[in-house]
Amino acid sequence: ATVIAPYTGVITQRMAEAGSYVRTGDPLVHMISDTSLEIEADVPANRVRSLVPGTEISFSLDDGSLHSAVVRSVLPVENPLTRTRAVRFVPTFVGEYGALADAQSVVVNVPVGDRREVLTVHKDAIIQRQGESVAFVVIEDVAEMRELELGESSGARIEVISGLDAGDNVVVRGNERLQPGAAVRIDAGS
Repeated sequence: ATVIAPYTGVITQRMAEAGSYVRTGDPLVHMISDTSLEIEADVPANRVRSLVPGTEISFSLDDGSLHSAVVRSVLPVENPLTRTRAVRFVPTFVGEYGALADAQSVVVNVPVGDRREVLTVHKDAIIQRQGESVAFVVIEDVAEMRELELGESSGARIEVISGLDAGDNVVVRGNERLQPGAAVRIDAGS
């Protein structure tokens, strides 16, 4: 008999040899489509809310190349041990990328919530004084201490809910010993 595959791909395992007897439905080969790839990632259950079908995300391969993918589906099954859900993405490859393989690792950049604009400050600008988060703002070459209400962090940046305004110059070096009212010189090279 001649068996025709329903798609093009690469045979990775033979489960039957020429001359073997097989029943209808018995597997003959394990085949991977090398033209229709998909990414499946276990995403924390508290992060899947922002991943609706059609949402675009970015991911990177081992070679460091950055690509985009679109959410195809979020499986309605949660792993009770890891509190994750499987999310399937359809990748779009741009430019050069290496050879791809089944079960290859990728880094998927999952949004931590709905997109919103926030004011952030570098983590080095924040000091803990008497149980409060503070930062020094430079106003007319004088340091002014401001109490901050902080939100979520992302990398080296921390969301500022209140205490700073967009465009404020904050001190990020030498601020641990700084006192309110101290004269400050701004280094134009930084």
